[in-house]
Amino acid sequence: MSYSPQDPRRPLADTAEEASRWLDAELRAWVPEGWTLEPMHAEAIAWMLERVAIPEGEWPHQNFHIRLTGDLDLVIVTCGNVDAGEIHIGNVVREARLIGAHAIRAYGLAACLDHVMATCKPNEWAYT
Repeated sequence: MSYSPQDPRRPLADTAEEASRWLDAELRAWVPEGWTLEPMHAEAIAWMLERVAIPEGEWPHQNFHIRLTGDLDLVIVTCGNVDAGEIHIGNVVREARLIGAHAIRAYGLAACLDHVMATCKPNEWAYT
């Protein structure tokens, strides 16, 4: 499908490979101090942002998962999830923030991710 430059539905890139390279470069330039970034899945355009400088008294396994959807127009950031306790629907249906390609073009990926990190807690894993 062809999109005009002003179309808010326009994806981040024309191909998955182009989108992956662009996102990887943008993410690596942005990584906040005290965090590391690693690719997550070979079959998906996804990264894990993991906290390595853990504030005293906080849980040691904290991260955000960052993933681009298959249609290349939406970045999903999982945040605020915890795996403590018994398995139930509340901890298998994940919380996330969604960032549209139009928002990334308007504000920049770094500003969008800074906003997510300022308004959403990291995921906390390995309680159980």
